[in-house]
Amino acid sequence: MRQRKRTRRIVVALLLVAVMSVTLVSPGLAAWTVRQLEAQFMDVKININGRAVSTVNADGVSVEPFIVEGTTYLPVRAVASALGLGVSWDQDNATVNLTDPDVRIIGIAPVAANGDFGAFLAQLKEISGADLSGFAGRNATAVNVAAAANAAAGILNLENALSARNVADAAITAAKAANLLPSSYGTTFTAAELNETAFQVAAYLGLTRGYAGRISDADIFAKLDIVWNGIPAALILDNDLSTIGARLLDEGVATGFSIRNKAYAVNFDPGRTVLYSHSSLQHVKQLVALLNAQGIDARVALDPKTSWYWWEGLQYGPEFDLLLEFSRAADKAKFDNLVLTYAQRADGVATNELLQGSWWTPMYASDTPLDEGYAEAVNHIASFKGSHYYLTSTGPKGALSGIVIEIIEEMGAEASAAPQYTNAKFYYEYLMDLLPAADEAVEPPVVGETDEAA
Repeated sequence: MRQRKRTRRIVVALLLVAVMSVTLVSPGLAAWTVRQLEAQFMDVKININGRAVSTVNADGVSVEPFIVEGTTYLPVRAVASALGLGVSWDQDNATVNLTDPDVRIIGIAPVAANGDFGAFLAQLKEISGADLSGFAGRNATAVNVAAAANAAAGILNLENALSARNVADAAITAAKAANLLPSSYGTTFTAAELNETAFQVAAYLGLTRGYAGRISDADIFAKLDIVWNGIPAALILDNDLSTIGARLLDEGVATGFSIRNKAYAVNFDPGRTVLYSHSSLQHVKQLVALLNAQGIDARVALDPKTSWYWWEGLQYGPEFDLLLEFSRAADKAKFDNLVLTYAQRADGVATNELLQGSWWTPMYASDTPLDEGYAEAVNHIASFKGSHYYLTSTGPKGALSGIVIEIIEEMGAEASAAPQYTNAKFYYEYLMDLLPAADEAVEPPVVGETDEAA
């Protein structure tokens, strides 16, 4: 069937967006220019990963793609929204700004669909505990989002004071004053914008202490200091969970366990995230600097924990997991080689050639498989209903994992387990000793090829 083609002349003022990037800039723009172009409208469809993208804007008007001189022009807001990006137009500088909001909601499911106000209210309810029932059934307009955010953050008094003084858009003004809204948003909020608003509410309430920023941030080291220095030791201690962990060690079904607090959890994309354990902030700063020098960018968070582990005798101490959500999956794959080269102490390697405080047996892991250098293990999680604390313990697959779950549940806690792909050195030197007690016939499951020197 022949494709229907319509041709008409249109007047274009300066800017047609053909290729999207983070920022499209026209520096030093002196004046607008106007050209008449012949455009072809061929009912062009847009799919992202096989999913159709609607080109109908918030006002119900279809913004149809068209072709000019062989180049296809797409409605930037529709495509950006489908990719989870924010989009704004800077009139003064003739610039389209696409932003990748830091969606880092603490331990709760992010909004998945554009304009899902109900899911947004559920986020705010879980973050703040506020009664938001009065907002049920509304749409994700700027006024509704702002008012719900104000209620969750506890600043309705500010909104009411502004309203009493006849300030226009009092709800939005109050939310902006408390930095609850993203820097840009459309008529109806996208999923990314709703998630960012929920995070800003959590930040206002002091519940996002784990997130620091990006490796590329000029002040990332100061931000890491702020996060680490703001962690009271009491936040990562829980006697009931410690008792469970001690039994796991006593019965020889675990080599270690950690106690954590949900307040520091971040909702990074597991496909691009690596968890790296350490106890020295100076080591982490050098690792961040190394990644930056390699041209690798990532979101950075610290998840504090108190760890007990059996390694040449029982040891105990405050540690943390450095969570790195890489901008590209390819950069995540490079992490193992960087650690083996720069951050793993070994015989014959001078410590002055390594990052400060490098460990003999570094521990890092991914929740998704990687091609080389990792072995498949199991991450066990224990928690008590209503508590912000939880226990984690990594062990090998097989019968042993079932025993760990049984002990946790027997002691009255909720238990779960999920695959975790740990670096090979940690697996072979730290977890493999547990295998005979579980299933002598099971070979340690390795993902891809492993460097024997690791």
